[in-house]
Amino acid sequence: MGIQSFGLKTIGIKRAKIGSFSWLRYWKSQDEVLFFAETKDIADGKLYNQKSGSSDYLTVTGAAGSYTFQCPDTAPYIAADTDYIWFSEVGVQRTTTEAELIGYDLQRTPVKYDDTNPYSIRAIIILKAGETLSDDKVDKLHRDLYLPVYWSGVANWNGHLKDNRGAYQQLFEGYDDASYALFSRMAIVLDSPPSARKTEIDTRIKALKSGRNLWAKTLGLWVTASHGRPSAKLNWKQDAFNLDEVGTLTFTTDRGFTGDASTGALRPHFNPSTDGGILYTLNDATVGHYSRSDNISTIYKGDISAESASEVGVIQLVRDLNGTGQSIHALHGVRAKWYTGITTDGLHISTRVLSTHTDIYRNKTLVAHFASASSALPNEEMYFGCRNVTGSGLLQFNNKEYAIFIVGLGWTIDDVEEFYDIMVDGYLTALGANV
Repeated sequence: MGIQSFGLKTIGIKRAKIGSFSWLRYWKSQDEVLFFAETKDIADGKLYNQKSGSSDYLTVTGAAGSYTFQCPDTAPYIAADTDYIWFSEVGVQRTTTEAELIGYDLQRTPVKYDDTNPYSIRAIIILKAGETLSDDKVDKLHRDLYLPVYWSGVANWNGHLKDNRGAYQQLFEGYDDASYALFSRMAIVLDSPPSARKTEIDTRIKALKSGRNLWAKTLGLWVTASHGRPSAKLNWKQDAFNLDEVGTLTFTTDRGFTGDASTGALRPHFNPSTDGGILYTLNDATVGHYSRSDNISTIYKGDISAESASEVGVIQLVRDLNGTGQSIHALHGVRAKWYTGITTDGLHISTRVLSTHTDIYRNKTLVAHFASASSALPNEEMYFGCRNVTGSGLLQFNNKEYAIFIVGLGWTIDDVEEFYDIMVDGYLTALGANV
């Protein structure tokens, strides 16, 4: 059904009409605004701030349709960017693409762009840190910037229907566009979730997009604790790096996949050296898993691995050695091995936000902050539930029951805590899968 078939005029939603000037004067003068500019004014690689009394600018490269932007690398902009679209979690300046600016409902960087392809960007606003718009201003922002109807997480009919958002979702269900895309992919593999599960998934995706915006930092989120086996292999974040089963695995509804300790593993078709892009880099990376099993073992069994040599590259191996936790972790540097006293169940995160150290978490607790200088991204495919070592292939298969895997940019303890609250205390607990 085409978007025009819904009779938009009858519900007060209109297509974009460029040309009003009153809104320009209004947003230039608002105290909550840190940056405001129209892209038609890009010149000599700069987009100057039109906010009253300002002289700074966005640095612009490329041409319309493929522009990239950098905002000023200053404290006010770093503090304002809780979307983490302009800076990384630790305040490192990023290069931001047009696709990112129109692809996310950025709460601190609302963007005006056309409703239809090619979705040309018309204006960019960056809100000051700590400022909250009144309800009236939120309504006006929807009207003036042609924001998606569900930009703020609830229906606001001052907004616009956007062709890069699902029409049915925008009008009737209220699902986030990422949720709607995921449900469509589940339908393709003939594994559509029931309505209650859709609501549960949508709630978690919306939560990941709010707060610390973990969604924007994620390359892959595989929630294997799923309603069906086909859906358990889908990457929630994007239609890429979906899982294939290797060897013998057991799937349990709403619990996840369990290996057979000899052949079973999961393959996301992800090579850290070639596939990470801007969401997985040498000094800005996270890998993690949630295990429902506390397996006592006298031998090593891999959890996550992409090793360019034994224990070099990416390795996450957590075992319970006769009741004493023993871990081996490496994330683009020298591995660390220690006895921690922790069990193998729960959420295990390995993350790097510095070139000098790697941090290890279990659930919400920092287990180790160890010195390990980054060297190189491993040019080897990542596998879940075993080790994959260049020259040796797949080995040390696990028999844990895995409910979640995560890969993306580096996390701080605040990110780990928020992810745990949303996906473990929230989603897995709702399924009865949190151990």
